[in-house]
Amino acid sequence: MMNKRKIKVSRLNYIKPEEVLIRFQDELNLIYLDSANHIVSEDNRYSYLALDPIYSIKINRNEKYFNLQKFQKVKKIISEFKYKKIKSLPKFQCGLAGYISYEAGLLKEKIANVKLNENIIPSIYFGLFDIVFAFDNKLKKAFIFSSNLDKEFKVETTHEIRLLKAKNLYAIPRINSFKDNVLGFKWVKDFTKKKYISKINRILRYIKNGDVFQANFTQRFLSKIPDDFNEIHYYLHYRKKTETPFSCLIKNQDFNILSYSPERFLKLEKDKLKVSPIKGTIKRGQNLDEDIELKKELSSSLKDKAENLMIVDVLRNDISEVCKAGSVKVTRLAEVETYNNVHHLVSDIEGTLDKSSDIFDVLKHCMPGGSVTGAPKVRAMQIISELENCNRGVYCGAIGYISFTGYADFNIPIRTITVNGEKVFLNSGGGIVADSKPLKEYHELNKKIENLLTQNKKLQSKTNKDKKHSNESLFE
Repeated sequence: MMNKRKIKVSRLNYIKPEEVLIRFQDELNLIYLDSANHIVSEDNRYSYLALDPIYSIKINRNEKYFNLQKFQKVKKIISEFKYKKIKSLPKFQCGLAGYISYEAGLLKEKIANVKLNENIIPSIYFGLFDIVFAFDNKLKKAFIFSSNLDKEFKVETTHEIRLLKAKNLYAIPRINSFKDNVLGFKWVKDFTKKKYISKINRILRYIKNGDVFQANFTQRFLSKIPDDFNEIHYYLHYRKKTETPFSCLIKNQDFNILSYSPERFLKLEKDKLKVSPIKGTIKRGQNLDEDIELKKELSSSLKDKAENLMIVDVLRNDISEVCKAGSVKVTRLAEVETYNNVHHLVSDIEGTLDKSSDIFDVLKHCMPGGSVTGAPKVRAMQIISELENCNRGVYCGAIGYISFTGYADFNIPIRTITVNGEKVFLNSGGGIVADSKPLKEYHELNKKIENLLTQNKKLQSKTNKDKKHSNESLFE
């Protein structure tokens, strides 16, 4: 039913969203959806800061995907609280925000997860946010949306008091005590270069035998939590080094996620669905002329275009499960987009959502994304489960929001640091096809997360001394 109540909105003085984040650094639970790219386009125009959720959902990997009573309650709320969107304003106007892990997406296809005992973070986490700050980075405008849900949920502090506190914290300048540098993470790979190459060769044999055309294989890096770790300080530090349009910080009392993804997974605007896979990568040049040549090399690469096309076909099939027959179209195919340290090939596939489907159906049918699995998708996921040593967690899953207004936007977290209170996790990978060269894939894997691997020079010097007896460097 259509809820008769309206979402309330107040105009605020515009402050850069990353500065606002610092003002809320003492909050235990918040999500910052960050359009960090300095080049503002329609796809990265808005940033959001949602805090102090009135209700939280944490689902472990041994629980059924989207079938729990606690999740059904939130689905019911989203379906009943269909507010009319306030026109010409940012689209996340209160609702759900959080993530779905890669492993949650295995359950629909009943793919075995052989790493069940590894518990990094919850398999699914969403907060129900009745207070959301929204930033229009193009027009330099800021707003606060609010929706009073006190009648639906037992609350210790009323919505109005929490809203007043949020507005006051927004307005009060906070001294930025953060340093320019951080110690950084001391990364260790979960297996050696030799082992990595042997696993790529096994995938190539699977391809040769006709099991798959492409499989996305990843490797994990581990670190202890640095002595100077502060989730907001570290997030902003690496934000400067990456500047990607689907960046995100999830600050939770049990874990932290620092994500710098360039890839939109899917966007839903009422009944219009769009997915935007990335497949095909090349490094940035050292100067303008070299950069232009590398872009040309990527755009003319038959291998990368073929790889991108395979994933486009996978995603066309995925969204066809939830879209009206005949509505699914490829609107952009393998176009070059430029980011801080790499160029990517990006495509768009669009369709009209079937009346019998909702955003939860979309996520259920499309998770995990085709660009981080392979083609055919199910067999590729089986091979990934066989060969990868560890759970991916939120990496290669989805992070985003589901607004009360019928809009939703999710990324695929592919440059993502997860901190679970004990250790720090970082993954990187790429699509393996018939003519992939294992050593080249290994170097590309490192290149993709180079901005996250780099450490403070003093720590890097110490790390190199510690590795003097090792045959392998992180940056080989």
